Amino acid sequence: MKKHYFKLFDIKWLSADSKQGFLILDCLNREIKPHQVSTIATSVQKIGIIRPVTVAELTYKGKKGLYIIDGQHLYFALLRLNLPIPYKVIDVADDMELVETLALVNNSSKAWTLIDYIQAWSYIKSDYKTLVKYFNIYDLELSTIATILYGRSETISKVIKTGRFKVNSEEKAVKLMDYTTDLLKVLPRQDRTTGRRLVNSYIMFVYDNFTDYNHEKFMKHIKKNLSRLDLLNGSDDDLRDFYSQGI
Repeated sequence: MKKHYFKLFDIKWLSADSKQGFLILDCLNREIKPHQVSTIATSVQKIGIIRPVTVAELTYKGKKGLYIIDGQHLYFALLRLNLPIPYKVIDVADDMELVETLALVNNSSKAWTLIDYIQAWSYIKSDYKTLVKYFNIYDLELSTIATILYGRSETISKVIKTGRFKVNSEEKAVKLMDYTTDLLKVLPRQDRTTGRRLVNSYIMFVYDNFTDYNHEKFMKHIKKNLSRLDLLNGSDDDLRDFYSQGI
């Protein structure tokens, strides 16, 4: 493990009129948002620069240079203000370490959304590309699609962010996404937390009983007993018992 923290005070400066500049990791860095650049520029004018831009020297898509790992909005804010840019260089050995570093930096700052992590990991992991594919196909929440493809009961956002996401059985997952789409058409409107509990319990129930599961029979059971769901929202065990009655 590289001891980047030993370089905490090893700050370099890029002059305001330098023609060197830094490069952006296209498709890995978040899209530049002008309003965020403006917010940071205002902050710099009021309280100064409180952290450096973090960069790494690497070759990305065939082009070698200093690429921004963290602080791209700060970088453009300082360019707008025509101020020198403090920066810190870290070592990144390969593509795997590049994505791991990006994910770690943005997880600690809470800057990235789930789709940002997926986009970054897609650069080196095909399972993430598969997740994006089905997110574009199905009108389901991203976390629901990820849970179906992953096929295990675990906090899916943490799995995605740490690069551990894998597709368990794509053929089975496609069937389950179709089943879940059918289920959501008949479920009564719920608050988001309750709705996720109903769906996640259903996903794990079908995975555990896939051989014996009959979707047509199950949907008849659900439609006939919709009124009972309101009494079951607080208990996952009760939900699974209720679902089991539809096999």
